[in-house]
This record gives sequence, C-alpha cells and structure tokens, in this order.
Amino acid sequence: MKKIIFILLFLFVFKLPVFANEITITDETEMPKFESEDFIPQNVSESLEENEISTENGKTSESIWQFVLGAIKNSFSELSPDIGILLGIIIIISVFYRFIDNKCFKTIISYIITLIMLIQVFNIIKTVLDCAMDSLNSLSEILNAILPAFSAILLMGGSTFTSFAQSASFGAVLAFLNIIIQTLLLPCISLLMLLLMFERLSPQFSELNLLRFFKKSILTVLSFITMIMLTVITYQHIVSAGKDSISGRTVKFAASNFIPIVGSAVGESFKTVSAGLKYLKNTVGGAVILSVAVTIIPVMIKIFLVKIYFNFLAFSAGIMNMQSERSLLESSISILDILNAIIICITILSILLIIVFVLSTFSINV
Repeated sequence: MKKIIFILLFLFVFKLPVFANEITITDETEMPKFESEDFIPQNVSESLEENEISTENGKTSESIWQFVLGAIKNSFSELSPDIGILLGIIIIISVFYRFIDNKCFKTIISYIITLIMLIQVFNIIKTVLDCAMDSLNSLSEILNAILPAFSAILLMGGSTFTSFAQSASFGAVLAFLNIIIQTLLLPCISLLMLLLMFERLSPQFSELNLLRFFKKSILTVLSFITMIMLTVITYQHIVSAGKDSISGRTVKFAASNFIPIVGSAVGESFKTVSAGLKYLKNTVGGAVILSVAVTIIPVMIKIFLVKIYFNFLAFSAGIMNMQSERSLLESSISILDILNAIIICITILSILLIIVFVLSTFSINV
C-alpha cells in the first residue's frame, strides 16, 4: 500500500507543468554593485578620518607612518614633564645623601622620598591606564559596530555557517573584553599599585615578592585564555568553512545541471557576484584593521616609552647608589608589563577575527 501511494505521489508531482521565462545574460547585463561605504561602520570611518589615515592605494603606509610619528611626539610631550621631575628628585636626593651621616634622619628622609616617588610613579601609571581604558572602550565599540557588516557580507556570499561561527566568536571576544574593562582591569592595576607601595615601605612585606607572584600568575592566565580562544576560533572557522563548501558545491551543481538552458550562465553569475563580494570583504576588512591599529597604537607607544623612561631612571638611580629607588622603578615596570599583556591579548584576538573574515571563502564561488 505504501509503495502504491508513493508511486501515485511521484507521478502526480512530475506531471505538474513547469514554466520558465527565457533569460539572456550578456556582457552588458548589470550585476549587483557592492559599495564598501555601505558596509563600513560610521565610527570606523570617523576614526580613520580623524587620524588622517588614507585607504587609497599608495598612501596608506605613508599616512600610518605619519600617524605613528605623531603618536610618539604626543607621548613624549605628555610624559616628559613627569619623567623630568622623577629624574630631578633622584639627582637631588643622591646629592643630599652625600652630606647626611645621621642614619635615623636618613631613614626618615628615605621614607618621605619613597612616598613622593610613589605618588609621581602612580600619576604616570594612571595616565597610561586612562589611555588604555579609552582605547579598549573604543575597540569594543568598533567590534560591536562591525559584527552586523561582517555577518551581512558573509550571508550574501552564501556562507551561512561561517557567519554564525563568526558571530559566536565575536560574542566571546566582546564578552571577554567587557569583563576586562568593567571588572578586572582597574581593580587589578590598583591592587598591584597597592602591593608596590607596601613592598617599598615595608622591608618585611617586600620579602614575600607578592608583586612578582601576581605578575606571573596574571600573565599565565592571560596566555592560557588567549591560547584557548585562538584555538576555538580557528576550529570554528575550519568546521564552518567545510559546511559552507559542501552546501555551495551542492547549489552550484544543481544550478548548472538542473536549470535548463541557462544553468551554466547561472553558475558563471555566481563567480561574478563572488568577485564583487570578495573585493567588498577585503576593503571592509582592511579599513577595520586600520581602525583597530589607530585605536591601539597610541597606548602601546605610550607604554613602551614609559618603560624606556623607567629603565633609564632605574639605571640612573643604580649609578647613584640609590637601590631603594631603583627597586621601586623596576617594580613599576612589572605593572606596565601586565597592562601591556592585556592590551596585546585583546588586540591579537580582535585582529584574528578580522583576518578570519577576510580569509573566509564564499560558498557561491566554490
């Protein structure tokens, strides 16, 4: 009975008439136009325009170089006064110690100078921390803004599974970034600065080396989280690309073989549309990478310069036989290392997401 019903349904379906209008595709046929301006988020365009970054061929490298030089110049002018004060304190106190023989008085002066230097160092670190917070908030806004554009381009190319995987990866990185900005960054740096103060003021407390322990622990956790997220994002991309490849081959095979007369023309039109989407994808991806670079480079330059300044001051204090001040400056570099590691971790994950998007293949071109 089931076989009879199946045969009747089969005959009924294939007995229905099918009509199709004649389609003629020539070289003059207009294909869909994909304008990059329609997909680049406004905050990305504004970021590039404010920093005078040109996306035109031949001018991008020149504009980025000018931006980097400007960022270095601004960091020098902003940090030099505070560093000059620290250098002046070190020189004056080294001369002052030469003329004091009273051990008790020298110990009191040493505590006072340590507090003054701690305040000055904390002001410098606070300036860098504020810049880092602003940069990470801007990066979060960029990632939130580009997610719909990336998903739309991938969906237009038929990469449904890749679009879903990309959205999940963006969501994970954004959640991690928000946790760092809103929950971890400020308390973590504040705790490290507090430990630094206690270690400099209490010889017994400094023997515990808590600052060094927290530095190693935080760097280990960051490295582990980054490794896991990089692995998951890469694996998701490989799996989703395989699924889209299978579906794309199926659609193209069906279009080329089962659509009468114009099947091959439909298959060729897939390639034309894919070429336009590929150009759009590369243009949007390049603009977003430039925007991320413009957002992150200034704070990384500032951290790099502060570390150079602190190393120079620590070297100067060591030459002048001021070991306590030297240890203070070297310990301050540990805080900057942690801040730098957090920014690098987030930047690597963000750039990986953009690179995965740029390298994604469209299923209609398979």
